[in-house]
Amino acid sequence: MEADRGGPAKSPACPESSLYSAVTMPFGTIDGPALNDRMLRTLNDRMLRTLRKPCRDVLEHSHWELYPTLIGTEFERQACHVMERRVPVIFE
Repeated sequence: MEADRGGPAKSPACPESSLYSAVTMPFGTIDGPALNDRMLRTLNDRMLRTLRKPCRDVLEHSHWELYPTLIGTEFERQACHVMERRVPVIFE
């Protein structure tokens, strides 16, 4: 995909082109048809620093695929709650 100015287009979900780069807390969105198939779609630079991975290595991957050690943790429980109930949560 090429940008209008002749250069490669940046992914809108990468922090350098994202509105979310101004968010001071780690932030990301997850989207997909089934709970186990949900992919990381939007991440701010704070989240990328937290994950310790570049944008290209994280986007369009399931967080379970990237971090299988999260399975069975409080994070998985909260993520499932969010996706099933469609409510926001904040936890540490």
